[in-house]
Amino acid sequence: MKVSISKTILFLSLVFLSISLVLCNSVYIDYSIRRIIEIFAIATSVIYLIRFSTKSTLVKKSSLLAALVLFSFVGCMIYFSHKNVGLIIKDDPTITAILDGGVLCSYFFLIKKTVSTDQFVFAKKSMVIILGIFVIFNDLMMFFFTEMAEHFGGEWWTSFFLGTKFDVGYMHLFFIATLFSAFFQKQTENYGKYIVFIALIGLTVYSTVFVDCNTGIVSVGMFLIFFIIARKRYSFFIKPQVFSITLVSTVLFVVIYSIVLDSPLVKFIVQQVFDRDISLTGRTNIYKLLGSILTNNIWTGYGYGINYSVSKALFNYDNTQNGLMEWILQVGIIGTGFLMLFLYVIFLRISKAKPSAVIIPILSFIYVLTVIAMIEISLDLFYFMAIGLLYGIALDEEKKEG
Repeated sequence: MKVSISKTILFLSLVFLSISLVLCNSVYIDYSIRRIIEIFAIATSVIYLIRFSTKSTLVKKSSLLAALVLFSFVGCMIYFSHKNVGLIIKDDPTITAILDGGVLCSYFFLIKKTVSTDQFVFAKKSMVIILGIFVIFNDLMMFFFTEMAEHFGGEWWTSFFLGTKFDVGYMHLFFIATLFSAFFQKQTENYGKYIVFIALIGLTVYSTVFVDCNTGIVSVGMFLIFFIIARKRYSFFIKPQVFSITLVSTVLFVVIYSIVLDSPLVKFIVQQVFDRDISLTGRTNIYKLLGSILTNNIWTGYGYGINYSVSKALFNYDNTQNGLMEWILQVGIIGTGFLMLFLYVIFLRISKAKPSAVIIPILSFIYVLTVIAMIEISLDLFYFMAIGLLYGIALDEEKKEG
């Protein structure tokens, strides 16, 4: 059987990109090894893009705005990281910003190119298989080989193959979303797919309980709610205005949290259902400090990828416990503004493509990560991976309809 060179290069690119985007918090990947993987991810992606550069333009006019905003966002990551070296800590995060930014650009350009070369379906299904392998490895090591984390600098109750306990829940949901967006596209009644869906949801719940992650359980509940609601109104949720309002509201929680937590219903859920204190495990203490701490460097942040060290130095906590606030800490209001503009442009393009209901699983997952960003650092690199996949599905369907 003849093996397609282009598909081989594409698959290798997706493997390296997936490792870079998904396993970014895993103790099983050393810092220097991750850098090497990212270099391979960028290099193989560039080779694929160059191979097809003569067949169609790399960036068409319809995608030019998204490309420009993405470059501006990545430019802020790199420039602000270099500019603020030594401001709080001596570590220079410039290389990290360059490589992570390069991975992001490579991934979105690769997604766009696979659509124009009619290889997106292969790319989409390849990503599902890769994510499935990641989840299987994680669960095998988590349930049966728990002592392995100690050999890689971690502890089994805090460090897993997929990253933190939060990543375990998110990645299980991500796999479910990609699986059903890629392999269960027909809207005909199929009891088999419902059995698979229920089984995977059950595994996700069991995994999050096993690692003691209440946020993961909440995420599963939210995913099911969004999944049900979006079946009738998914065209509403892909509107860029709706998505942007949802995203902005998550950072407002840092300001109005006291009003929200004063609700008797919220108190009951937090204290009685999840057996947590009303400070949300210390999150409200962090929110009280953020205003005064970020004021000094709020426009450009303190540098990409050193948020843990900066947080420890500034207010003695691991992070800001808010998705957008974490980006403001790293790249400031300017960089975060370009990030939000990029996401708006992507959703604008998706809404114009008018995709079918096949996007519902991945769209639901994206909204879960967006909403949960009120109290967690969920706008991580794999968040962009989900956004890119949704973007590709929409463009691929638009092309086939056209």
